[in-house]
Amino acid sequence: MKHALLLLVAVACKGKQQDPTPAPSTSDAKAVTAPSAPSDVPVTPATTPLEEAVQLASAHKHTQPQVWVAIARAQAVAKQTDAAKATLAKGLEAARKESDYSGQEALVHGVEVYLALGDQAAAAALLDEAVVAIQKESLNRQVLLRELLAPDALLVHVPLIERLVAIAVTGNQFGAIVTGMGIGSPAWEIMLKQVRVLPDVHERVGRLETVVQYARQSGEVDLAKKLAKEAAHLVAKKPTDFAVEALAKELAALGEIATAKRLVAHLPGEAAKAAKADPTDGAASIIYAELCELQARFGDAKASQALETKMAPAVKAAKEHLDEDDVLGGKISDLAVVPIVVARVLRGQKDKAVNLAKRMLRGDAIGEAAWVLVDAGEPDAAGEILAPLQGDALDEAVFDIVELQARRTDLSPARQTVEATKSGAQPLLRRYAYRGDVKSIEALSTSQSFKDVGFAIVARVFALSGKCEEALTAAKQADDRAETMAVIATYCPSSKL
Repeated sequence: MKHALLLLVAVACKGKQQDPTPAPSTSDAKAVTAPSAPSDVPVTPATTPLEEAVQLASAHKHTQPQVWVAIARAQAVAKQTDAAKATLAKGLEAARKESDYSGQEALVHGVEVYLALGDQAAAAALLDEAVVAIQKESLNRQVLLRELLAPDALLVHVPLIERLVAIAVTGNQFGAIVTGMGIGSPAWEIMLKQVRVLPDVHERVGRLETVVQYARQSGEVDLAKKLAKEAAHLVAKKPTDFAVEALAKELAALGEIATAKRLVAHLPGEAAKAAKADPTDGAASIIYAELCELQARFGDAKASQALETKMAPAVKAAKEHLDEDDVLGGKISDLAVVPIVVARVLRGQKDKAVNLAKRMLRGDAIGEAAWVLVDAGEPDAAGEILAPLQGDALDEAVFDIVELQARRTDLSPARQTVEATKSGAQPLLRRYAYRGDVKSIEALSTSQSFKDVGFAIVARVFALSGKCEEALTAAKQADDRAETMAVIATYCPSSKL
């Protein structure tokens, strides 16, 4: 079924070049393609992935430290101890000079190399150094942790994973990090244990909400219900102390309507208080908007419509006081409008929802509304709302939607979105690789002209799964071929080119 999400986004893509240079993915942003050695330098043809990795890295003047560390790990596996030590030293020296997160990533993987070499003391010292470096990083910490804690991140040392998870659980951008973990993976299980013992109950509930949403979207409904009830039990002791809207939405999506209603029973009173205390600060309009969406999710269209009508004075008062061109004014407008857009779609008023979105939403808020609607099973409306976006903004929105769709058992909607937009392929290819679906990967890669679709990730997943021939095939299209071949050499040490 071709949803408007596909058709309208495809229309929005018209006018773009067929092969635009995309923003680098979180995994490949650090990658540097290592070219072949100059033609006037005789090079013995490589016969193994490890030999090729060394040749490619040596031929490039700006090889990233992570590439050397990956090669060192492969050399350690191959019992090339002296070479591994020398290569690791080169990689760590380069890592300590790097100002971006590629250096921190190399330090983390260096811990695994020391362990492979049997040097426990050096591994422990490097782990401490890596943790300190990551804690100092602010701009790209979530990108780094998301990659390091992914199921295909190649980390196996439990104390190392525990330290990284602790940074994620207690830091910012938890949601962006946890959604990169594989449910049931070592990192996932460690994360659940740490979240459940967080001393701050508000922080614990917030983290549980995020985990519940990801579990539900991934088809782990029983787990999602268990964790949602756990969070609801904590909130029920004093609901007025918590921001309960997100948890109530998850409970509604899981069919736990009665529990969700109990959690938000106090919100109408809170909205009335806010409107009376200061009708110009926008708080009342946001609460009414959230309630409007919640009632629609509960299946009560009449109550939802009544709340939308009731919030009109609060919106008007906030508008008169706040300039929507200001950051604060625009944010309040988005927070109030997105739930109303979603509520209208859920009430069957798609045209009214789309019109409101086109008039009131801008920037990231458009992608957010579309994402929520796809999650709610309304891709047609999502496609129409996305239609005004172009360029990088559209690519980012599509990537997030494909990532969401790729969490599900049925990958055909994600496939349709990727094929229609020629964007967002990496999460889908990664999911195909986890499933060992070589045919789908081949079909997608040959039928579309993607410049960056994450074949390094595909090759890595195949290597981890012991699908060595498939890994070598995927590596032919990988941007960071040197590191990719080193990974294949680590997990497929007997492979030949």
